[in-house]
Amino acid sequence: MVQMTFNYLPIDFVAVGKGSPEKISEITIKGEDAFIVTSKSVSETRFFSSLMKVVPGAKVLRFVTQHSPLQEIREISDSLSREKRGFLITVGGGSVIDAGKVARSLVDSGIKQIAIPTTLSAAEFSHIAGYSENHEKKGIRGKNLVPKYIFLDPDATAETPTELWNSTGIRAVDHAVESTLGDGLLEFRIIMAHASLTRMMENLGKIGRKTGSSARLPPGIHT
Repeated sequence: MVQMTFNYLPIDFVAVGKGSPEKISEITIKGEDAFIVTSKSVSETRFFSSLMKVVPGAKVLRFVTQHSPLQEIREISDSLSREKRGFLITVGGGSVIDAGKVARSLVDSGIKQIAIPTTLSAAEFSHIAGYSENHEKKGIRGKNLVPKYIFLDPDATAETPTELWNSTGIRAVDHAVESTLGDGLLEFRIIMAHASLTRMMENLGKIGRKTGSSARLPPGIHT
């Protein structure tokens, strides 16, 4: 008798480590078939400049703000509809990555999303996307919303303010704790949540005392 089943999300690969811009340029043919969606602050970082050097043909939309307002998402989806590019590169925190998911759902969920997170929101691994409309938080879910390609590149997080990094880390801790509570939860899920909690707590407090972008890689993996 079958006791449990697992359905995996359609993520093609997760790359961990530095050098994501070069790999992305291979996937998108130097960016000629890509949009890049990000925030104003991330677009001013050294990492973003390095990305643009290897994907010079990409069109950049750099206006996403906190909580992914629907009007901003519609601007993205309108651009996707007009130009019909095959890839959507999202560089930023949860609001940017979720904005990309919702925009794809409004146009064509077959557009391949590439996610490069700069915080610990872990939106890149989720089939759920949040947004806001008239200051009210809303959300959608769907298996095909999850990004196809995920790059956990510590260089992308190097200029994320420590306060923001740690606050999104505490939110990840919150999610892990929630995963261990309630009835009927799978033992596998609880074991993974405990492992994530242990490593997150070991590493988050060290960030302020470490130097270099690689210091942010361990908790980035554990989310």
